[in-house]
Amino acid sequence: TGSSLVMLPGSLFDGAVGILLGDYRSSHCLESPAGEIWCLCEVKQQVSPLHIVVGEHDFAFDSDDLFIESGSTPSGALCLFGVMRGPTPILGDLFFRKARVLLSASEKTVTVIPRAVESLAGVGSAVVVGAGLLGAAVVGVLVARLRSSQPQGYAVLDA
Repeated sequence: TGSSLVMLPGSLFDGAVGILLGDYRSSHCLESPAGEIWCLCEVKQQVSPLHIVVGEHDFAFDSDDLFIESGSTPSGALCLFGVMRGPTPILGDLFFRKARVLLSASEKTVTVIPRAVESLAGVGSAVVVGAGLLGAAVVGVLVARLRSSQPQGYAVLDA
């Protein structure tokens, strides 16, 4: 995909990061000019998980998935957050560590299933997407659901 992180443009990025990091975004994190978010690693225990739902499959990303320890400061360990601002939605390696994406040039399809599934045999709920939706446009078929700490609270981002 060309990115290790999930990239989201403008208001999608602001909404997602606001839900995931909450008040810690302004108190414990900084956004670089490139759109990356750097936080004190102590924040990772306080963030909401990220859920990317494709078809019937819910790909969950907890704090260990969302933060990459990348150095230290006098205030503590420094982590790179797994969601960054970008010009277009890109799922990135963060997503592909949990999903198998099978491309069929002959059928012009993309099939998305969880990595836990060993084969396509018996997978009736695999999501098959037209090949015209490759790359960043795959986001058009997913709903990223970001759950807050309250079970009933969530935001739906439909790219």
